[in-house]
Amino acid sequence: MLAPRLAFILLLSSYFGSILITSVECSDEVDMEKKTVKMRGSNTSVLVEGDGGKISTLYFEEDDDDDEDDEESEDEVEDFDDENALSFQVESLQEVDESGKPVKASESSEIEHSVSSVRSLPFTVSALQNSTTYQNLTAKTVTLQAQLPNMATLELMVVLFLEDGTIKFGNETFKVLSGTMKFNINVTGWQYCDGATVSCLSDSNQPAAVGDSLDLALTVKSEAEDPEEVDDAKRAETGKDPICVDPDDPNEEDDDCPVVYDMGGNSEMVLNKGVLVNNMDYVAMPQGFPNLEKTGMMQKKLTFRLPKTPGSVIIDPSVNIGVPPKKQPGNSGASIKASSLCFFTLALLLSVLIAHF
Repeated sequence: MLAPRLAFILLLSSYFGSILITSVECSDEVDMEKKTVKMRGSNTSVLVEGDGGKISTLYFEEDDDDDEDDEESEDEVEDFDDENALSFQVESLQEVDESGKPVKASESSEIEHSVSSVRSLPFTVSALQNSTTYQNLTAKTVTLQAQLPNMATLELMVVLFLEDGTIKFGNETFKVLSGTMKFNINVTGWQYCDGATVSCLSDSNQPAAVGDSLDLALTVKSEAEDPEEVDDAKRAETGKDPICVDPDDPNEEDDDCPVVYDMGGNSEMVLNKGVLVNNMDYVAMPQGFPNLEKTGMMQKKLTFRLPKTPGSVIIDPSVNIGVPPKKQPGNSGASIKASSLCFFTLALLLSVLIAHF
């Protein structure tokens, strides 16, 4: 008797589990013809665009079709042009010498040492992985990839976390939330000036020093015109839990913590102070980097200075999307809906089990 009952329980668990997973999967939208992927989870929506390699994210409380009060269905479609939305797009890559001055290819060189418009490059878009893990945390992922003119490769892996937890990036340990969006930026195979086999010119057209590092710049759009750097103490004033995690002492903040910027609309950007070289070695960026500067009303330029390597260099920005002030009253609605779905499914499963036994 026990074996059939156990098999029946496993069958029901699998069935109802598949219903829950399917409900999550169906909320995503993939259009491979347009090369766009829209991922949703935990009141966060992320739009990934293959044309231009643009990543946009915002708070999105998905409504149901039975809400009679929502006649205009304002919450059914995300507006990624809204002022509360954040967007990120790799704009350029520029090789610089030891003093930080740009270098460029000599007339005899066929190797490019800068890419002034990354958004004009064609990106390939991977299949959406909507039931996977990242450092043992449930997540959704999709990857963009572009071939740079000098045969280097630019890859963007976008991750949307579906549960709270802690992740590591080199020496930095920090918390992510259900709804945190992060994107790895991986540059592989950049060919640097060496002053001999690969020659360059300085910005004054004089023979340049050897290429020393690579400046990767992103265009960032956010509501905050001048994003303010905040620490965990200041975040605590608004009821937010700490982001920094010191493996030796959870109560002590040290240098192995990312930098956090208030991006407006209760959202924040988390920037690591270092990069990973060849997927393993953590290398701190020079003083002053990453550098975030205002370029327009809602536009910023975010620059990372990457160390010289023949292999790969990985950057790892993260974004915590907050509930915009004007959306506050509706925040609990989605939680109630999600909880009701889980409660209904669990109650149905239990009632079937009780009836069977």
